[in-house]
Amino acid sequence: MDNMSWAHVLSFLPPNDILEVMCASKHMYGVCHSELLFSNLITQYVINSPCKFSIPFKEYLRPGSQMAVFRSILPMLTLKRARWLDVTNNIENTEAALEPVEGHGMALVKERYLVLRSGYVVSGPELQTAVLDLNPGGEEGPLSMKRMRWVNINEPRYVSQSVYGQTLTALPDGRLLQYGGCRNGGYFDATDFSAYMSLSFNDESNEVEVTWQENAPTSINNPKSGIGSTSYHCAIPIPSQPYKLILFGGINSTHSISTLSVLDCESNSWIPLAPPTGDIPTGRYGFASGVVGDRFWVIGGADGDDIRQRGQDLRDVYFVHVSDLLERNLVVWHRCDVEVPNNMFGRETSSVVFGTKIVAIGGSMNNMHADEVTNNFYYFDTATHQFGTIRSFEEGLPPLDTTKRDNQTGDGTANDEEEEGEDEDAPFEAIPPCHLSSEAVLIGKYFMCFGGWTKEGLLDGPFVADLNIEKEKDDDEEVIVESAKNLVVPEVRFAIRNLIETQLGGTN
Repeated sequence: MDNMSWAHVLSFLPPNDILEVMCASKHMYGVCHSELLFSNLITQYVINSPCKFSIPFKEYLRPGSQMAVFRSILPMLTLKRARWLDVTNNIENTEAALEPVEGHGMALVKERYLVLRSGYVVSGPELQTAVLDLNPGGEEGPLSMKRMRWVNINEPRYVSQSVYGQTLTALPDGRLLQYGGCRNGGYFDATDFSAYMSLSFNDESNEVEVTWQENAPTSINNPKSGIGSTSYHCAIPIPSQPYKLILFGGINSTHSISTLSVLDCESNSWIPLAPPTGDIPTGRYGFASGVVGDRFWVIGGADGDDIRQRGQDLRDVYFVHVSDLLERNLVVWHRCDVEVPNNMFGRETSSVVFGTKIVAIGGSMNNMHADEVTNNFYYFDTATHQFGTIRSFEEGLPPLDTTKRDNQTGDGTANDEEEEGEDEDAPFEAIPPCHLSSEAVLIGKYFMCFGGWTKEGLLDGPFVADLNIEKEKDDDEEVIVESAKNLVVPEVRFAIRNLIETQLGGTN
């Protein structure tokens, strides 16, 4: 098989597997270092990626630069580590900031404005909108997080209900949909209230005017097609049809539910769906979720009707095919044959989708029996069905492996050897403390979360992590290459043959 075909086939392998194939023979070593292979990898992971990377793409057009460009984003693709940034001195106009909160809604608008809708504050459910401008002045180029500014809010008419546990979802036309929530403390009196928020920005005066349209979605043909009253649920756009949102789960005052509905925000109507079939998940709230390819995923969460008092953490993973929902009006559930580790994906995590991974932080542990919560940073890879932990560290401090800090997570398990010289008592102020019920977004190479509940009180923020971290000299790649020297070459060839048959339909 010629080198062009090899480069095409190998580009479908995960980056670390390419390092292993590189050790199979001298010929494969040359193929794995070819610019053609890295050109294919850049197309797959960068140009066609939903994420925006902070790298000079003009360099991509220059011969001989593809390998360097790909290596510059390899740390983000593997998600091994994250550097949490101290942005407290980079934010202006803090008088307009949202106060510490949990059960709030948060969404990113125009890849620039972080919009927050208040939930439960110290005094109870609160009506408050806040907007953080991540790029004051609209300067061109990738975001740096070196300057941000809270925007002054002009909201002539407040939406009529104070709730917490609601969702806030951005639509392509700039509107945001708020749905559901609890109206009373103790997670009681869930509502099906919905309203559309519109924003009109004035950069010169650093002001945004907020208007609301209260308009309950209608049902077509099936009066029970909507999700109904719920809180601590999800409302996720379908990437291929972003005006359609998948709403699932949540707390319905007295119990948690497993209802799935699809809302068409262009017609403001629920899409009629047949009753669910397959491995239907138990009712749950506070789970991680996301749409990856043709699948809507649900990971973990908890059952019951009270975050701190009742219910069990759920250690399972489910998915439905989006095409079944949209083309056949069917809800067919599938259970993934994996079990969620005890130190991740408990109740009330905050999650985002990056590539094939669902990345999350925080949440409960040990069923909240003693208010155990964590600040673990982790992911589930929907392509490989594997879980992983992202090692966190603060600027200027050594990496923090949160899986082995008893005082941080309440769990003493560890997957890696403890790093020599790590200071257990060092302050990690830029890293979010152990918490649950924050909200998160992914902005280019930055993971940003805000708010949440801790044993000591409520959080504000934002907390910002740079996911594109250069590896240390003794990190990952050299270890992988060294271990790959012991590979049995026939096993590598067998794996490559299977890949060829899958991707090219032949066995050349």
